[in-house]
Amino acid sequence: MTGTRVSSASVPRVRAHDHHSSGVNEGTNFISELADTMTCLSQELHKADQFDIERAACRAQVQYSNVTPPRRSDAAAVRAPGSRLVAWTRVSYCAVRSGRAKALDLLVISHPCVVPVNRAIYQRMAQDGCSLAIGVPARWRNEFHGGSFTPVPLPGPDPALFTLPILFPGRPQRHLYLVNPRSILKTYRPSTLFIEAEAFSFSALQWGAAARSLRIPFGVQAAENLDRPLPAPVVAYRKWLLTHASFVAARSVAAGERAREWGARGDIVLVPHAVPIWNVSRIPSGVFTIGYAGRLVPEKGITDLVDAFLRMTVSAELVLFGDGPLRPGIERGSSRIKVVADLTHERMAEAYAAIDLLVLPSRSTPTWEEQFGRVLVEALSCGVPVLGSDSGEIPWVIRTTGGGEVFPEGDVTALASLLDDLADDGDRRTQLANRGGEAVRRLFSVEVVARNMREVVDAAARR
Repeated sequence: MTGTRVSSASVPRVRAHDHHSSGVNEGTNFISELADTMTCLSQELHKADQFDIERAACRAQVQYSNVTPPRRSDAAAVRAPGSRLVAWTRVSYCAVRSGRAKALDLLVISHPCVVPVNRAIYQRMAQDGCSLAIGVPARWRNEFHGGSFTPVPLPGPDPALFTLPILFPGRPQRHLYLVNPRSILKTYRPSTLFIEAEAFSFSALQWGAAARSLRIPFGVQAAENLDRPLPAPVVAYRKWLLTHASFVAARSVAAGERAREWGARGDIVLVPHAVPIWNVSRIPSGVFTIGYAGRLVPEKGITDLVDAFLRMTVSAELVLFGDGPLRPGIERGSSRIKVVADLTHERMAEAYAAIDLLVLPSRSTPTWEEQFGRVLVEALSCGVPVLGSDSGEIPWVIRTTGGGEVFPEGDVTALASLLDDLADDGDRRTQLANRGGEAVRRLFSVEVVARNMREVVDAAARR
């Protein structure tokens, strides 16, 4: 990347160098064979539980001319093999294979989009005229849902959403789609494919290799900011994918720099995570309330926050929104510490409305450091100032927005001092919240990120 600051006027962009290294094609056959093997494996595993294929659907943004529902005998021409439709519109059939409708501008394959809020930028893109569809895992799991869960449509107009069977739900880098990606790409005929996954994930290899074989421009996500050790075959296919990807949607400046180091040759564009701008009415409690939102695990620095809170000289309360293995020990502690484990993301605005300050005290490990800190920009969008450790991309987010303070990770004394200072200085909290909220609306809102993503997709399609 060319800089570390996000400009409100433009999205930082790095164009690939035009020269070719002598080893660009090295290992191409190996990568193709590996991708083919994965596809064959997924199809064989899926034969025992094959979905009754439903006809592919598009949103009303796709322009139709004399579209009529296809006959059952024509179903093969419009099926997306292995997919199950989630969202229908007033136009139910998309005869993309028979030429009765225009192909899509964009096809998105995304495990994050199982969660409705992560589809908000695509909803906005569709509203702005981009014809697109989103393929998501039929089921997923994480610690916030206490088991497997399935995707649900967004309220209001929503891009076409179809589900795909997978292996290993809940494993972002290791899940595998039990479909033939080439068949689905031939069905939708997108101008561009965006794989919302890291270049070293199985799913990125599956879909990237298929797109490459059909000469469809594709992009991948980059959120990883650590150069952690990976098996040699994974390093090889990560380099292959980044070499052939038309663009990389970097979630932070550091992630973009890593992608370039790992071999990316297309455009690397800063497309940070977008946050909804919630209309929040603050709920004063009469007591200075500190909040945390996220997993209750050691690497999130929860014990540092609890220790710093207990050292405060100012009267305060601590509310932790989340769940995890540290929860039982925390609940046995001070009565001034409350854990709220059953709040869904759709209700997080309620959480931010009830606190005066959000803290993200993450601690880096040899294999992980904070990749963005989405709760920071969510809190700022709700008028809540933030504190964060200097793990990973937390300092970048806080300094870019100007909405908080940074402390050295693991420094409980420094954190306790900052908590006391801000508890006593309401004017300072208001100043940070106002400045940070304005920056979030300018840089991280759904509208802004959707516009930036559309520019990236359109540029890839024109090449």
